[in-house]
Amino acid sequence: RLLALALVLLAVGRPELRWPGSPVQGEEAGPVVVILDNSLSMDLRSGRGEDTLFSEARSQAVALVRDLPEGVRVAAVAIGGSAIGLTAELSADRGTTAAALERVRQGEGGTDLSGGLRAARRMLGGKGGRIVVFSDEAGPVAVRGAEDELKLLGEQGCALERHLLRASTVGNVTVMDARY
Repeated sequence: RLLALALVLLAVGRPELRWPGSPVQGEEAGPVVVILDNSLSMDLRSGRGEDTLFSEARSQAVALVRDLPEGVRVAAVAIGGSAIGLTAELSADRGTTAAALERVRQGEGGTDLSGGLRAARRMLGGKGGRIVVFSDEAGPVAVRGAEDELKLLGEQGCALERHLLRASTVGNVTVMDARY
């Protein structure tokens, strides 16, 4: 009986099966906010030629914006030092958002992931959407410091997509603690 009840509830919910990575079209895709980490740690070499993590992240972010389906509203935020909205609000003009991302330069500060997520959440206006983060998540507190914002995004129904970039060899290591 419980199985029959579960099947009825499942049928009423009209679930839809989608394969991971299957493209979403038009308005169905919902708004997208791209967060680009331009902090100092993104200056490391990616191991692919002379590219830095930042230049690789910026190229990927621009390509993502340009490849979005027509009608999808998009915005962008940079998170080096402190979070800065590269666009004032969500817009269906992908070209303007891509150009704003292309103009971003390498910063000298840390990663303000929490501020970037807060700005993205505000741009989405309390509604669901997709937030795509291009970062190396460097620093001991970047992700841990953003836990409250991550929780709020979950309550808002946002999908968070990480594009994690790593250096081939780490060149700027600092020992913060040693225990024997």
